[in-house]
Amino acid sequence: MLFMEEECLKCGRKYQPGRGNQGVCPECISAEFAAAPKLQQDEVEELRARNTAAARRQSVRMQRVQDLYRNGAAFNMRGKILLCIGVFFVLFCHMLFLMDGLGHISWGGEDLDMESKKIVGLVFSSIAAGLLVMATRRYKLLMFCMSSAVVLLGWMAPDLWKPREQVTVAAGKNDKADATTADEEAAAVSEEELAVFYTHCKKHPKATHYAVFMDNQDPSERSIIRDVLTRLTEAEGTSAHTCRNGVLYVISSASGSRRNIAGLLTRFGHVVSSNVSTGVYLVKFDEEKTQLVSRFSSDVLSSPMHTSFVTANISELACIDAMRIRVAARSLKNADVQVLRTDVRNALVNVLQEPWGQDQDTYEALIDALVTYASKDDSEAVALCFRYLESRLKTHRQPLASVVTYLIKVQPEKMVEPVVSLWLSNPLMWESSLSEMSWRAQPRLIKILESGTAGIQEINSILRYMQNHGSKDAIPAVETLLEHPDSFIRYSAKGVLKTLESR
Repeated sequence: MLFMEEECLKCGRKYQPGRGNQGVCPECISAEFAAAPKLQQDEVEELRARNTAAARRQSVRMQRVQDLYRNGAAFNMRGKILLCIGVFFVLFCHMLFLMDGLGHISWGGEDLDMESKKIVGLVFSSIAAGLLVMATRRYKLLMFCMSSAVVLLGWMAPDLWKPREQVTVAAGKNDKADATTADEEAAAVSEEELAVFYTHCKKHPKATHYAVFMDNQDPSERSIIRDVLTRLTEAEGTSAHTCRNGVLYVISSASGSRRNIAGLLTRFGHVVSSNVSTGVYLVKFDEEKTQLVSRFSSDVLSSPMHTSFVTANISELACIDAMRIRVAARSLKNADVQVLRTDVRNALVNVLQEPWGQDQDTYEALIDALVTYASKDDSEAVALCFRYLESRLKTHRQPLASVVTYLIKVQPEKMVEPVVSLWLSNPLMWESSLSEMSWRAQPRLIKILESGTAGIQEINSILRYMQNHGSKDAIPAVETLLEHPDSFIRYSAKGVLKTLESR
């Protein structure tokens, strides 16, 4: 079939139209396609890669949907893992407070008040509740109810598993419940005998107080026990009150909030019962645990040549008498024995775990002995020495030179600021320690000069140090002193500059 010729809309030439005629001749169509831009090879590869990635993502989505809904299972593998982790958090939260209430572990909860404990339980339970909700896409209402119950139980966990209050302050209750063992019968205190403690609590309601009853004590031991209780609880003081079968120690204004101090009291014997809410503790006194009766003679403890000298003094370190601990530490430090050094070091570290802020003499004796037996890579000893140094600097007291020398050897970078501060306060005493810092001290001294806050005495001390140990890096800082108002400082700065420039 022949078509009629038509005129091209672009060039005006006659052409024979075919099927799908667009009114344009074949020559114009060919010219149009020849002028179109061609895709580069890298662009083609990029388009293919995009299409492949999109297809892969779509396939993963389809597979995930099939895994979730194909067999109608409530939990897939991911959901089972989340469910197990959520259950673990629930059990861990309640086990934490349960073990703390039984006194088997100490994670710091005894120092927290009830509201803080509830917040801790709420955090754990909230994490568990979130995991339970995300564990499945089905049964949303049921999982929401379970999660709400978990959160509520987490908030109530400190109340559910709080320490058992075993102390009975009333005489009638003591006769009914606490007379079951010989220890409880021996360490019994009546309500009338506790009246002095309750009266003291009413007079000072905002402070933390404890009442510790111990049975069958020698009167000569009371002053020692009073000092130990005051030190261990970091209290303002402890008073002793004689009862019918023992002594009631009233600890006044202890540091921190009310906590369970039963662990501290085990040094005095068996803790028969405790009442954390009221702060009343009953202890069956054991003289062997306190080691108040020394098993060694004075000759053994004071003679380094004796074969039992080291073991005897290690035993003395476990005593509760601060004076005997202090003497043993000084004896070991002066002897500097080469046998059982690890045992000596471990004994000193164990004793230093206790608070010694109220007994600085014993504290210094223990630290001084520790740096004698500690090695350079002893992290525990280094931490204890830094704690001692910080406490001395905070109270504006001079620390032991042996401790400063030890810390300079093990961690000189951290000692720049403390040594410079000590030297500025007492240049004659700490001159050797600053010299041990060598080049590390100069940048800090230069900053002090450049700050313009140093006093005349401090500037003179720094100039004397620069005169003897300074380098050319200190020249710009010293030049700023040439215009100082004090004529003596200007004169000293000129002399120091001549020395530094000649080096």
